Amino acid sequence: MYACLKSIPDSVVCDGIFFNYYRHDIRSIQFLALATHKAARLKWDVVPIPENIARQFDCMDNFSTQLINDLSQDPLTEYVVSTSFRNIKSLILMRMHLDGLRLGALGVFSYRANAFTPQHVELFESVRGELSLLAFIALSRHNLLARDDALPQATPVPALLDVAEDEPFVVSPANGPLYQLYTALDELARSEQPVLILGEEGVGKKTFAACLLQRMPRHNGWHGVLDAIGSRLIIIKDGETERSVSLDFSQPPDIALFLPLHQGSLQINELLTLPECWQTFLLRLASYYRAYCRIQVIALQTQSFSSAQVSHRQGGYDADPCYLTSRRYGDVFCQVITLPPLRHRHEDIPLLLTHYLTRLARLNNRTSLPVLGNETQRLLWEYRWPGNISELIALLENAFFQGASHELNISLPGPQNSDAIVPLDEAMRQHILLALRQCQGKISGKGGAAELLGVNSNTLYSKIKKLGIVVK
Repeated sequence: MYACLKSIPDSVVCDGIFFNYYRHDIRSIQFLALATHKAARLKWDVVPIPENIARQFDCMDNFSTQLINDLSQDPLTEYVVSTSFRNIKSLILMRMHLDGLRLGALGVFSYRANAFTPQHVELFESVRGELSLLAFIALSRHNLLARDDALPQATPVPALLDVAEDEPFVVSPANGPLYQLYTALDELARSEQPVLILGEEGVGKKTFAACLLQRMPRHNGWHGVLDAIGSRLIIIKDGETERSVSLDFSQPPDIALFLPLHQGSLQINELLTLPECWQTFLLRLASYYRAYCRIQVIALQTQSFSSAQVSHRQGGYDADPCYLTSRRYGDVFCQVITLPPLRHRHEDIPLLLTHYLTRLARLNNRTSLPVLGNETQRLLWEYRWPGNISELIALLENAFFQGASHELNISLPGPQNSDAIVPLDEAMRQHILLALRQCQGKISGKGGAAELLGVNSNTLYSKIKKLGIVVK
C-alpha cells in the first residue's frame, strides 16, 4: 500500500490510501491495509453496516471509479468514514472486481475539501486492471475470497457446481474401459511423457486433469496454468496465486518464464491453438530442460469426438475401449487420453445424478435428496446430451432450485424431447404456471387463476404448494 501511495504523482493532493473488503450483501466491511505519508500498516478492523445503510447500496451499479467530494452523497461511504477515519473530506473510491469476483474497494483520500477532480478519477481508472490484480492476489493470500463474493448474475439460479480441484471424476465401475483408465491414474501420473487430454466441451477434462495432478509427485508445490486463448500464464505456489504473466505467442518462447515451475507441474488449456513452435517447446520441457526446468505437463484440448472412435453395434453406439494411446505431436510422444462424451457413457448417468444431487443438497443444508420418476429417468437416458456433463449439472441446478416437492422434474431442451409425454405432475405444473401468468399472479376471486381453471381456490392453493410453484 505504501508503494502505491508513493507512486501517486505529486500533483495529486493525496494524504493516504486504504484497501477494504466486503461481501456482496454489504453487512460488514473489513479493512485490510492503510497507508499515509507518515506510516503504513495492516488494518484488520471489521465495521458492521446497519441495515438501513446496507439497503441503500446497489451492488450492481457501483463498479466505476467514483469521485466523492461530498460524503453525504454516498450514505455507505459517509458512515464508514465517520466510523473508522477522521477528517477525510475528499475521496476517490474504486470498487473493484475481476472476472465477476468482488475484490472490495481502494480509497484515495485527502483531508482537504474538493481536493480531487474528474481528471484525477481518469488517472486512477486507467490503472484499474493492475490494481484489481493486486487486490485479487492479496485477498487470495489471506483466504478471504469466498463463493458468495461473485457479482450477482441476471440468471435466477446460482452456479453452485463449478469444478473444484478436489472434485472427483465420476465414472461407474460398469463403464469398464473408462473406469479402468481412471483407476490407473497413479501409474499414469508417474509417466515421464506429457499427457494430452482430448474431449468435447463439458466432458470433464479439467476435472480429470485435476485428479491426475493430485497424484503427480510435485516436490516444491509450484504449479502453472497456461491459458492459450487468454494469452496468460498464471504461477501458483501451494494453491495461492503468485503472479500472472501476459504472453506474446508471436514471439519465440522464453524458458525464463517457466523456470519457477522446476520440479512442479504445468497445465496448458487448448494446447493445439498455440503456434507449433510453442507446442513443441512446452511438450519438451520435461525432457529437454531436465536440469533446471523439469516440469510435468498436462495439456487439454477441446475437439469433437471422432466417428472413428465409436463402433456401431445393434441398439446404438458404443465407445471404443481404447481411451489411452501414445501419439507424436511435433517431435514429442505424448500419452493421449480421449474422454468420451456423455452420450457414450449411459452407465455413468445414475452415478452422476446421485453425485451432483448429493452435492447440491449438502451445499443447501438439505437432509434428503429429491427422487427422479421412472419417466424422467428414461428421458435422461435417451437424451443425447450435446452439452455433456456441464449440461447435466445445469439442468439439475435449475430443477433443484425451482422445485420444492420431493420429486425432481427436469425439463430437457431442444426438439429431441418435443414429442415425449411429460409426467402428469409436470404437465399440471406447466398448466397452472400458464394460468398464473395470464392472471398476473392472482389466484382467487374474480379474474383469478382458480376461476380461469374452473377449480376451487383452496384446491388450487393445495396444488401450488404440492408442486412447488412460486407465485410472484
